[in-house]
Amino acid sequence: MPTRVAICVLCYKMVCSSDDGDLEQYASSVAHFSSQYGGEGTISYTVPNIIGPPSQPGVEGDFASSAVLATYGTWWDDCPSGRRQFSTSAPLDVPARDFIDVGFDTAVYVLSVRVFECYHPGGVCRLWARWEEPDGPRWTLLWRRRPGAQPEDHRQPFSPPLKILRRPVRQLRLELNCDHLGYYTGLDAVQLVGCVRPPSPARLLRGRPLRPLSARLFALMPTVLQPEELQDRVRELAELGRKAEEEERRQRRECPTPDSALLQLPEEIICRVLSCLDLVSLSRLSLTCRHLHRLCSDPLLYSQLDLQPYWHLVDTSIVPFLTSRASCLTKLDLSWCGNYGALSDADFCNLLSELGSRLVSLRVDACDWFNGLCMEWTGLFCRGLEELSLRSCRAVVDDAFWSLQYLCNLRRVDLYRTQVTAAPLATFIRNATGLQHLGLGLCERLQRLWHVCEALGECSADLRSLVLWKQRELSWAELRHIQSCRRLEELDLGWCRAAVQEGELPFLRNISPFFPNLKKLFLTSLRMIQDGDLQLIAEHNRQMQQLDILGASLVRPEAVESVLSRCPDLRLLDVSFCAQVSEAQVALWRHLYPHCSIKRSYRPA
Repeated sequence: MPTRVAICVLCYKMVCSSDDGDLEQYASSVAHFSSQYGGEGTISYTVPNIIGPPSQPGVEGDFASSAVLATYGTWWDDCPSGRRQFSTSAPLDVPARDFIDVGFDTAVYVLSVRVFECYHPGGVCRLWARWEEPDGPRWTLLWRRRPGAQPEDHRQPFSPPLKILRRPVRQLRLELNCDHLGYYTGLDAVQLVGCVRPPSPARLLRGRPLRPLSARLFALMPTVLQPEELQDRVRELAELGRKAEEEERRQRRECPTPDSALLQLPEEIICRVLSCLDLVSLSRLSLTCRHLHRLCSDPLLYSQLDLQPYWHLVDTSIVPFLTSRASCLTKLDLSWCGNYGALSDADFCNLLSELGSRLVSLRVDACDWFNGLCMEWTGLFCRGLEELSLRSCRAVVDDAFWSLQYLCNLRRVDLYRTQVTAAPLATFIRNATGLQHLGLGLCERLQRLWHVCEALGECSADLRSLVLWKQRELSWAELRHIQSCRRLEELDLGWCRAAVQEGELPFLRNISPFFPNLKKLFLTSLRMIQDGDLQLIAEHNRQMQQLDILGASLVRPEAVESVLSRCPDLRLLDVSFCAQVSEAQVALWRHLYPHCSIKRSYRPA
């Protein structure tokens, strides 16, 4: 009963508080993000473009001044380098693919959030707010939407209904899932609207649909309550609470005991049911009784853990939790987990010292705590690793990457947006002779790739995919070393312009004939690509499934159609900004080749 009285007093204080006016502010910083289309240190298609007011208000189009993510659709999952889900427990919701953490100058009580989407809107699937507690950061979910639902008006700022949060915040997280989108999504700005002082309930509920109980509660409270009226409202609310408690006790008496159903099943059946639960449900069920606690602690339930959907719950307590239950752990995904001090490098090292020897797959994408020490301990305790993903792990620098040379069993490595250098990478490649997938996109410190490409050509005969996205210093002489990787199925040379300018034309003369199994080829922004290159693809790579020739201004429609007609498995073709390819021609191709998704971006004049 005292708790309910305290709630009423709190409501009275909320009602009597005055609004000082709404404060509207745009994002002033980007604290962290998972991926971006543009390169480090540039201003085109990079996430920091989301800072400040919108540069193209009310205009839709492909603008270099917007924030653009690295992927869209499911194309990157369908290619040879695509990541496979390995969790044995179902996630609570559809997991996000990317995130952007934005900061604001002034902490406010959130009233609304406006997201300015200038191209292919609908990617934002969750909004989070962060505030600090003495024991670490806290996150609360303000809004969620299953990926695929579209905002009502694409040309207006997207402003979803938010959960009421009685704490001032100055940082938001946008989670995005672009699986359902037809092309790259463009974000122009994020605006936070709020009050510096606690707003009144009338202000908080303005424009919000009320649930039945909330509507009844606030109907009992006028705009301003007098002290004598407050006592009457407290008695009315207390009576409502008493009746609700009596109803709850009555229902408990009528419910059967747990032993009458679930616990009478064989343990093998119960464990099979438990394997279908997500981790949160599994943890809650373990608190119900000793028998279920024992079954929920079965190490086989924790052999493959994907903790990315639970990034907001992971802190230092994850170490004793896993060490006590996950003795059979073989695959672990800690991506996005533990940032802003929730997890430390020491916690991760303690975890590896207990469980690292069995690991075959480790993903720690966009973890700010994963530094050189973590990299060294990974090389020390995880010698059996076959997959390692360090996407956007910016804290690993200099000599720490030499620890890769001890991971000789690696088959899949993704170093996107890391600060790896050529020398330790070349040494690792020569040791890991079974390497099949290597991602080196946006590695700005990876210069002078001669030794890297030479090692790939000599020691990676089983290489299936190679991503060199925006390796601008890659030369044609260096690229020729990989011709001996005849099993290559995926090659991403997007924005590697130096290789085209130095090589013989047509550029693909020394590529297409050497890779007969090539299924994905990205030649993004290689403006020297010409008709002869596409004719080589049509002749030697008829099993091609994904082809990107964005910005190939010399290519004529006849050459493009030769690829469409002679590559029956082609599913993705990007001809954006190909000067000689018209919108009418693209419309005709879409009619003639409906099995292929033909992309053509546009930018208003």
